[in-house]
Amino acid sequence: MRSVGLLARLEKHAPSPDSRGRAVETALGAHLLNTAERDIEITWWRDRGLEVDYVVSDGRRTLAIEVASGRQKDRVTGLAAFVARFPGSRPLLIGGQGLALSDALSRSAGELLG
Repeated sequence: MRSVGLLARLEKHAPSPDSRGRAVETALGAHLLNTAERDIEITWWRDRGLEVDYVVSDGRRTLAIEVASGRQKDRVTGLAAFVARFPGSRPLLIGGQGLALSDALSRSAGELLG
């Protein structure tokens, strides 16, 4: 599977948690943009120090994505704040205790949006 090769390269070429975190977030963002159908918008959200890495929306459904990749920041708080601010949206944690990065990379933006 291609995502396994990507993960191995990240371990080798981005050995620090911070650089690996940025690389993983960037890889996921590129994947979302490359697999999004025309009616799906990929953005991000930040408000008063709280953030989510990606917001995937088709106008009817909204998915807030946070990537737990070794960088030190409070992912759960940002996701909770987003869901509170935008009722009906759904949070998704990728990595850590959430969906495995390899599983996320094997699905299109539309599949993740559900």
